[in-house]
Amino acid sequence: MLFQSSISDDGISWVAQQCTYLNCLHIKGDLSITKVSLRALVQDGKSLKSLALGSCPQIGEDDIMSFLMDQPYLDKLELKGMLAGESNNGVIPAYGVRLSSVLHRNLCISHHLSSLILVKCPGLQDLSMLSFSDIRFPMLQHLVIDDCSGVTQFGLMYLVGNIMNPMTLKTIKLARFYFFTYAALVEVLSLFSQTIESITLDSRDSGLVMPLCPVEAVAQECPKLKVIRLEHCDSIMDLFLAWVGMVCRGLKELRLNGLTAPVHEHGISDCFSSILQLNGITKIELRSCLIKDIHVCIIVQSCLENLQELILDECSHILGNVVLFLRAHCPNLIKLGLSRTQINDDHIRILVSMGFEHL
Repeated sequence: MLFQSSISDDGISWVAQQCTYLNCLHIKGDLSITKVSLRALVQDGKSLKSLALGSCPQIGEDDIMSFLMDQPYLDKLELKGMLAGESNNGVIPAYGVRLSSVLHRNLCISHHLSSLILVKCPGLQDLSMLSFSDIRFPMLQHLVIDDCSGVTQFGLMYLVGNIMNPMTLKTIKLARFYFFTYAALVEVLSLFSQTIESITLDSRDSGLVMPLCPVEAVAQECPKLKVIRLEHCDSIMDLFLAWVGMVCRGLKELRLNGLTAPVHEHGISDCFSSILQLNGITKIELRSCLIKDIHVCIIVQSCLENLQELILDECSHILGNVVLFLRAHCPNLIKLGLSRTQINDDHIRILVSMGFEHL
């Protein structure tokens, strides 16, 4: 790892030449390195499987695309704080340019990349995702797009919805991401519905979706989906949980964190019962949510004794009375989180006296 160093292109070249079995390289905050360093890695870093670049302003989008095409056996690429000054302003390419891109794709060999992580890349645009799509990623399984303001639902569809570039995506995280409608969100999720195993949506600092339009979206079953995490997603909570109820039958883990409105306003109490009864969920996490003991009781009862982990940290409206309900309905509970709730010493004694075998 090279953090905020004064290393130059010559230094990167020397590392690539001397470290014959270099497998992983993380470069952050190096202001002087350029595309010359990437060329050196292509020439001498034949064993490189993972590359992370952070805040390297002299390396541009074209440099990264060229590196990917010349390094087909790279397994993981992480870009953080990159492409700060680049923008194509969302201009749609002319037909001739697009045709050239199609021809390029047909000539390009398939890439072995399995993980693509894009964090805080303000210059990344929808057409950038089209460029990524031009490099075939049939092995891409893990995708993160976090706080890349220039990438919208269209860019995501360019990448994962290209029939010429089929993927077996297993995990996706979209944070501070922008969809125009709820229907667009469901449409994107349907593109990898048969392979997806984990979905994380995080809207901590900005809206994930505009005020929702009452447009029906076609939901496709997700037979392999095991984990869903929603962070600060009040605006889509009710509709998204309705979608989960339609498409999931093998869900094991459900995390709904940072819900700032009372749960009944988003229909969580109603949706939860159906989701939990249709799936063998073993872990529920509700951190920093406005949820009360009665709602927890409904949730726990709906788990049909499958629940093994229940995390209610920072739920300040939890009084602790729910502990009396746990023994009868959670015989397999092994982890219980009640930090920063109103639970008191008496509740702790009750938990201990109940004799949970594995808690």
